[in-house]
Amino acid sequence: MMVRVSSIGCHLQPAFRIAMSAILAISFANTVQAATWYVGPGGAGTGMSADSPVGSLNAAYLKANAGDEILVLDGTYGAQTVASRAVANSWASNVTIRPAAGANPIFTGSTQISGAHVTVSGFTFDHFVAARGGSDYFVLEDSVLKGGTSFNSSYTTVRNNRFVDGENVDAVRIQGATNGVPSTDILFENNYIKNYHRTDTSSHVDNIQIINASNIIIRNNQMSFDGTAAGILLTPTVGPVYNVLIENNFMVHGAAGLDNGGRLLNLGDTSVHGISVINNTLIGSLGMGKGSLNDNVARNNIISRFTADSLANQPIHDHNYIYGSTFNITLNPTDVFASGVMPSFADVSDMDLHILPANTIDLAFGSTLGAPLYDFDGELRTMPIWVGADQVLSVPEASSLLLAMCGLAATAIICRRKRDWS
Repeated sequence: MMVRVSSIGCHLQPAFRIAMSAILAISFANTVQAATWYVGPGGAGTGMSADSPVGSLNAAYLKANAGDEILVLDGTYGAQTVASRAVANSWASNVTIRPAAGANPIFTGSTQISGAHVTVSGFTFDHFVAARGGSDYFVLEDSVLKGGTSFNSSYTTVRNNRFVDGENVDAVRIQGATNGVPSTDILFENNYIKNYHRTDTSSHVDNIQIINASNIIIRNNQMSFDGTAAGILLTPTVGPVYNVLIENNFMVHGAAGLDNGGRLLNLGDTSVHGISVINNTLIGSLGMGKGSLNDNVARNNIISRFTADSLANQPIHDHNYIYGSTFNITLNPTDVFASGVMPSFADVSDMDLHILPANTIDLAFGSTLGAPLYDFDGELRTMPIWVGADQVLSVPEASSLLLAMCGLAATAIICRRKRDWS
């Protein structure tokens, strides 16, 4: 692999540098200073200060412009709805809604976003959270979610959240908009899901259910599943599901010690296609079909159990380490089936599936085809490629590789975390 570091900045002619400086100066001079708006329980003010807040998220959103910040003061709020706003559809940056410094706002009902270009950051939600049709470019980050979520929006990012202790509801539902239009371009990364379960027999609980959606990336997450449905379930009964990349995830079946039904990855429906399951570590079952276009792929995974509905419905698969059992799968010559021989993991109970130094199993036999450049920790993968989400690399090996590829001066530029490049 060749890494190219541009040196154009070192060879700019003086006239060009002067022209660029003038352009930047004009640009900065025309930059509008972002505003801060305040929300407080029962507020009826202007929203321009903590002493004069408005009373709801929507009231603040209607006042805000692109790049503004909405701070939510301490207190108890009812259900919140952020309505659609036509002008927001053309914004170049999001309005960010977050708790004020030191505040712990409590919402006693659901929070539903229908406006575009909204970032929700740093809250604890005990009730349902939804991004409805029209809430394109929605971002949910750094929050705790206990009441389930639904994302009907396109160009959506869900990152660095904890989904914990939910009852009788999916942790995450990615689906088409309420008007039937498919959602597209969803990024779900660096999240933690544990103990979403059911307490009544009529409920259907998945970690992630995908309905009528496409172009989805699910990566670098830690998930356990303890219900009777699935960890990740693709359901194309309402509309098509295609182009889903599942990579670098740690997934454990039954980490919270509850029910043990269902599959961790239930991707077996024959109509879904373009599903790539690459470099994941699963203590649990991967159930996967070949798809209508025969372009579903399982590669470089560590799997407890690997299944297909029938021998005729096998996905493309290679370079997987399978330590439990197989069902209706003819092994590829590059697959390793070692029944009962599990790699050494750090802490299964908390979905920490980093490979321990005590591990004696050879996992360095993965394929470079489609393999993510970085592993679960954002560390650069090296040759030979390891299977699973965690590529174990000693410090001397890493240092030598970085020096060889980048040079001392470029190391800090090249070796940033994967998400910084996204």
